[in-house]
Amino acid sequence: MASAIVFGARGFIGAYVAAALRRIPEIEVVEVARSARHAASAATIELDLLTADISAISEVIAMSGATVVVNCAGTTTGAASELMLGNTVTLARILEGIERAATGPRLIQMGSAAEYGAGPVGVKVSELWPARPLSSYGVSKFAATQLVVQARERGVLEGTVVRIFNAVGPGMPDHSLPGGVLGRMKRAVAEGSKNVATGPLDAVRDFVDVRDIAAAVAAACSAEERLPPILNVGSGQGHTAREFVSELARRVGFDSSIKEESVGSPRSADVAWQVADIALASRMLGWRPTHDLESMCDFASGRSGPDRAT
Repeated sequence: MASAIVFGARGFIGAYVAAALRRIPEIEVVEVARSARHAASAATIELDLLTADISAISEVIAMSGATVVVNCAGTTTGAASELMLGNTVTLARILEGIERAATGPRLIQMGSAAEYGAGPVGVKVSELWPARPLSSYGVSKFAATQLVVQARERGVLEGTVVRIFNAVGPGMPDHSLPGGVLGRMKRAVAEGSKNVATGPLDAVRDFVDVRDIAAAVAAACSAEERLPPILNVGSGQGHTAREFVSELARRVGFDSSIKEESVGSPRSADVAWQVADIALASRMLGWRPTHDLESMCDFASGRSGPDRAT
């Protein structure tokens, strides 16, 4: 039986990935989180990747007998130093733990579309597109990608970075544009307010359902062929943020005005149009996203979390 260890198993994406893997009978799943309280699995291991000894990380990997290591741990907000610690240093410590464990597992690392930066409007971003991150977040994720590529080239492991585009679904962070706007619209409906403020909504983005992300990662864990170093995971479709927010508003019954202010997200600054080319992931994983804009917004009407996802 194959064994997968999921770091960051209580995070937004990590919880869905762990749940998707638990539904595969042939894979035994070990979940690792910074805090194991209220974890979905009673067997969740509590481990802080930034403070634990490398020997402890290595022991967890070795004792699990993991054939696949999935890293969903990370952070999306904070100063540059915090982002480097949360996204780059944590991954570096996992790689050190893998090397000490000498088990040679496959590594699936959660990357980000923020690594690409800006590109020509109307051109889908493929894995061959040069990385030119425009934010500290993007830089921290790209540095982690480089560590995976280096370890792969040294023969330490078979590593693949899954570059995720704009993930949405239940549990998405309040500091994300969709999560923040959704929360404000729900409060406005409850309080009878007529106005909700948000950042600019002109940018075209590739919104991808977290259930589709989890399915792609599960397919990567199970793939028999050697995978390429980078795989894009998105919907392959572009929508303005305004279209997405309007669909959320319809779901929660908010029919009043949305005021677009001048300040947007620093993670997506100066990127007017970004949509994934997902042909490579589809070919290598036998995977396609199954949720369109309407169905990926169904959670706003009350659908619950990862263990009930379909």
